[in-house]
Amino acid sequence: MKSGLLGTGLAVLAIALPSAGSAQAPAPCTPAQTASVDITTRDTVQDGTDNPLYATHEVDFSADVNADAHNVHLTPEPGVTVLKPGKGGRGVDLVIPPPPSLTVTVSWEQPDGVGGSCSASGTKTFEVLKATPSNVKLLLANSPRRFQYDVDFQVRAARSKQNLDPIELTLRRSSRAKLPSPRSKALHWSVPMREGERNKAAVRQPGRILGTSRGCQPGWFSCGAVFSEVRQLNIDNTILRGLSFTHPARIDARFGVDVDTRAGADHPRPRPFGFDIQARQSGRLIARYRRAGTCREVPRPTGYHDIITDCRLSVVKNFP
Repeated sequence: MKSGLLGTGLAVLAIALPSAGSAQAPAPCTPAQTASVDITTRDTVQDGTDNPLYATHEVDFSADVNADAHNVHLTPEPGVTVLKPGKGGRGVDLVIPPPPSLTVTVSWEQPDGVGGSCSASGTKTFEVLKATPSNVKLLLANSPRRFQYDVDFQVRAARSKQNLDPIELTLRRSSRAKLPSPRSKALHWSVPMREGERNKAAVRQPGRILGTSRGCQPGWFSCGAVFSEVRQLNIDNTILRGLSFTHPARIDARFGVDVDTRAGADHPRPRPFGFDIQARQSGRLIARYRRAGTCREVPRPTGYHDIITDCRLSVVKNFP
């Protein structure tokens, strides 16, 4: 008897509950009913709101519907990178695509004026301007050849309208006095310039390091036969702090980076090396420096009680 009542109760309950697919979206609003919508933008590297939009920049979009709206969504055109989806059509963090334009769509639900709701949407197209490319400077470019085992270059962001795509570094290394093969395994490091990209998951540093790791600092790009470290630049191109290859996206480099790659000579015994360090931005090669040779540490010839690195270089190639 109890089981029969229980079964009957379940049957009644099943009938009383509407199916999950029965809910329907409100009918479209008529043109006369449709509220207007305002879209504001805030570039994370420019002061104020509603400034011109530059490609590669990170911009916060917010939609304000002039009605008691709900279920508000702001959606960019296909292919646009969304760093943060925001909430209720506000705080939508986008990466501005290449010129000439960006179109966003705002959709929402609002009162229809007769006690119900209706759905509406609107689109707006923004002009997109070209960003200014970063520039590269090789420090100590005119130093004597024997000292050019140490390549220190800076990728500097433009002072305004700057390209904020990540700086993509590629390093190939060799523990022989020759350039590494283009087919050899490379280290890759994508250094973010946009603030919204600095919280990505960390990558692990390679477990095997060429040669000795003596003198290596945690987080360096490379140690052993070839040392390489990457540092964040300040607005005046001074070095601000070192970046970590083990946690590469925890700090962004809005103003650019300093990349110092050199032979890992830290012993009187001759140490052969070779490296090919490259930097790209927006898919374009902006810097490439190649070195190969043999280095060792020797006493300074002037009689001081310190040592210098003495190198015999077989390859010195610079771009630019």
